[in-house]
Amino acid sequence: MKTDSLETEVKHRIAEEAAGWFLRLRESGHEEGAHGDFQQWLNANEIHRHEYLTIQRLWGGLDNLRHRNRRRRTTSVLTALLLISLATVASFHAMLSSEGQIETKVAEIRQQVLDDGTIAELDADSQLLIDYSPWRRLVVVLHGQVQFKVAAGLRPFEVRAAGATVRDIGTTFNLYVRHDSARVSVQEGIVEVTLDAGGKARRVNAGQQLDYLAADRALPWPKVADAVPPWREGRWVFEATPLDEVIEEINRHNARPAVLADPRLGSYRVSGVFEQVDRKGLLQALVAVLPLRLEERSEETLIRQR
Repeated sequence: MKTDSLETEVKHRIAEEAAGWFLRLRESGHEEGAHGDFQQWLNANEIHRHEYLTIQRLWGGLDNLRHRNRRRRTTSVLTALLLISLATVASFHAMLSSEGQIETKVAEIRQQVLDDGTIAELDADSQLLIDYSPWRRLVVVLHGQVQFKVAAGLRPFEVRAAGATVRDIGTTFNLYVRHDSARVSVQEGIVEVTLDAGGKARRVNAGQQLDYLAADRALPWPKVADAVPPWREGRWVFEATPLDEVIEEINRHNARPAVLADPRLGSYRVSGVFEQVDRKGLLQALVAVLPLRLEERSEETLIRQR
């Protein structure tokens, strides 16, 4: 908490410095030394440049208002008031902006409250990037699985994953990302999914899920989803799932990996419901229904053709 408070204080100070430099340069014209000192301040930190550009953009929207009053004294007062407004807005911009990374390790499940109050529940071996600005709330899911309970707000909430953008429309939804594919399932409300490649957006309602590939040119229609994502109940549900995907799931939740001796074994299909805590039971079920055998090694379980 102390670290967050310190970071916010620093952002406020930089925003005020940027506003001060902006006014000084406008009033000083070619004042000797002013521009040199400004360049030194600007180049000292990329955050300085970012906040100064923010001030410039904000001023651009107010500049016409300032020129409507031609009396010098009133203009000076207005300039001071606008400067205060700019510094306030810049500080507000700094408070609403945040970046970061959240990740879980193998076998780790974690709940994280984001800066806007959104609750993100991460499955094992998952990774998110957070990029909040005053105009939007953006999360990038690099891999793994996460459920979002999105906090209400004026800024849109968007999640990017596997070549598409999922836009929240007041929801609780789950997103599972594996390589270049993803599954969106909605528990409450609605989301809208749009491929980066274009095409028609799809709305996914509560009780529905949508599976897509990054290479898709068009999104499929949603289908019925489980009321609760299976991982939230500690279960795996496989429906003709390739064995290599099943092995990936096992290894996300267990420190001792299972390894296919031959990549071609990954094409076998697996169906069934299994408890995530019962690694041994799942592996035994695999060798019971498929022509496979297990070889326990010092650091891994090797799966061979029988």
